[in-house]
Amino acid sequence: MHLFLLHLYLARMSQPSTPFSCTYTPSFPQLLSKLGCTLIITTYQAGKVIFISPTSTDKLIQLPRTFNRPMGLSVYKNKMALATRTSVTTFINEPSLNLNYHKTPTPYDAMFSPRATYYTGPLDLHDIHFHNRHLLAVATAFNCICKITPEESFTPVWKPGFVSAIVAEDRCHLNGLAILNDDWVVTAFNQGNTPRSWRSDILHSGVLIHAKSQEIILNHLAIPHSPRVYQDKLYLLLSGQGAMVEVDIQKKSYKVIAKVPAFIRGLCFLSHYAFIGISKLRKSSSLFDKLSVEAQQRQAGIIVIDTNNGNIEAELCYQNSVEEIYDVQLLPGILRPNILSPDKLEHQLAIVSQGHSWWASVE
Repeated sequence: MHLFLLHLYLARMSQPSTPFSCTYTPSFPQLLSKLGCTLIITTYQAGKVIFISPTSTDKLIQLPRTFNRPMGLSVYKNKMALATRTSVTTFINEPSLNLNYHKTPTPYDAMFSPRATYYTGPLDLHDIHFHNRHLLAVATAFNCICKITPEESFTPVWKPGFVSAIVAEDRCHLNGLAILNDDWVVTAFNQGNTPRSWRSDILHSGVLIHAKSQEIILNHLAIPHSPRVYQDKLYLLLSGQGAMVEVDIQKKSYKVIAKVPAFIRGLCFLSHYAFIGISKLRKSSSLFDKLSVEAQQRQAGIIVIDTNNGNIEAELCYQNSVEEIYDVQLLPGILRPNILSPDKLEHQLAIVSQGHSWWASVE
């Protein structure tokens, strides 16, 4: 279905005056219901992690939760990790906490409770992943991939060969990380080695790098983001070009799976569907005038692509509150999740041990 046809079928979720009002195609709740999952987005601009769940085949419900500049998000089995402005928090899903939440059972089928917070300082963390019992993250300010550990703010494990030092200068705007077994590929906005050198030619200087060999797989990319491995295939978003592509590492080439006339960032998969985040560019942004007129006019939201044919299957569009989306993830098998903020008192009252949970009383 073409983009302009999707807009003709947008169904209103709530009045525009309501925070986080959005419209969506009828196919959006139908698809989430069929897949049996909840969508999660992070929006650093609004300071929210938002769960988007189907309540039926024709309605959605949102659950926004406040965090300090949420960015990269990783989901692995019953665990979740979230990178924020100065920390990384890990969460565990303990559904039994819903039984006596606020002293009454709830409609939620999952409860992500914070288990540990690592205080990193302002690393400008972007992508984050669970990997081999560790948390790996892209420390963009320091131009490196790092481990998140209790001992240090960050532990560097890799940097591009063209960057001479791990210093807080955001030299190449390293941002994306994809993991295939023990092999990594990363994205950066350029191959610069001076502070913020990537700003000069952002639409033509992006690179995809093979970490082990330090080899440049692709170059001259238009603002690459969100490399992802799914079913042994490597995908990538070219944000400045509005293209989702599949990469052939051996041939150092790519093919376009879908064109989306928007600034796209944040990518996840389930079945043969790709969920892609769309950001609304600020007019004050240096990127605004460099992108197409169609991209400049787009509202923030989510678009769903059928990877079998590149067609747009569903779309959600925010009318207010959300303008910039960083990450997009899915929770398979969960239809009404909740999450406890480490900054709220209620999380301090939750007790979990060996499959049991309790809520302590406020004294």
